Amino acid sequence: MFNVIKFVERERGGCLIPLNNVNDRIKSILGISMSSVERLKREMREQERDMLEKQNELIQLQKKLDQEKQNKEDAAIRATLRLRNPRTRSSSTSSSSSVTATSNFTLTTFMPVAKSSRKRGHSGRPPIILTENQKENVRDTGVGRLRQSSGKGSRLVSSALMGNSGFHGSSIDIFETTEKNCMDSSHFLAWIDRTACLLRNEFGKYTKIVFVINNAPWHNRLTNDTMPPKRSWRKEYIIQWLNAHNINIPVKAAKTELLEIPMKNLPEKRYEIDEAAKKYNVDILRNSHSTKACKKTAKKNVHSNFGLRAPYKLPLNENDLCEQHRTEIENEWYRSINNDQNKSYWKPVGCLHVMNSSI
Repeated sequence: MFNVIKFVERERGGCLIPLNNVNDRIKSILGISMSSVERLKREMREQERDMLEKQNELIQLQKKLDQEKQNKEDAAIRATLRLRNPRTRSSSTSSSSSVTATSNFTLTTFMPVAKSSRKRGHSGRPPIILTENQKENVRDTGVGRLRQSSGKGSRLVSSALMGNSGFHGSSIDIFETTEKNCMDSSHFLAWIDRTACLLRNEFGKYTKIVFVINNAPWHNRLTNDTMPPKRSWRKEYIIQWLNAHNINIPVKAAKTELLEIPMKNLPEKRYEIDEAAKKYNVDILRNSHSTKACKKTAKKNVHSNFGLRAPYKLPLNENDLCEQHRTEIENEWYRSINNDQNKSYWKPVGCLHVMNSSI
């Protein structure tokens, strides 16, 4: 009790220990060690768990008693109904029988029954008859042009470079994708690394090469050493991040206080895409406007031009996307975008623009 009084008097002018630091406050109030605080809290949790289990047992016992009582009442009601409403008359001819004619009555319950469609004046819906061609197009397994499943089919995702001379054909990347296997930072990083190496070998050591990209999520993944800590991290992970960046850590700081320190001392951002291109002396220029927000950009014009020239769409089902379809789509896509009209969009610009699209 004296320790509690002294602790309250010390905090008369303000909190000496942060309010969210519960363990240290309990330790100071009670005058015990931290291990004793943990032991007391563990014992308290065990008592609460035991009390909760006892309450659950009492609730289950009460439910069982209520159910037994309800079953007895239901059985008594059923027995009374059987005595009042016997289904068959007794076959005994004894003169001592006290059953009278007035006590023999039957309880009749009328249940609503739907009438047949023919009795209502019509013969019902006519049967559906499919032709041979229609039967071939309908599948229960989601195969064919008229599939019955609701899943999404495959798509083709493309990554390409375009400059003053048109598209760079050898670096075009087109691959089949689904919802689970789609464009991400790892796939795009591998393509940037492969393409930068290819262009450096093709144009020589001293040629200036610049890639222009937009603000897609897979373009802006930070390196591990410049990625800031997240609020979902545990306290020890935040401390490891601060130690790795040589930042002083205050003593007895809460998690919320530790999270504020990195936000004031964030390192300079470095992107994985930039680091991969830097190995081959290739620069990255980021376009601050998204593709959706740009109304009249070269990339949007090229996409629109291809949309007008595309002669067909992808098959409905991923099983129909064979190698022949893929090759035809790639060739048509390359022919439609690598024409004089699309090249004219890029004449004022002296860089290679990275284009990602899906069809």
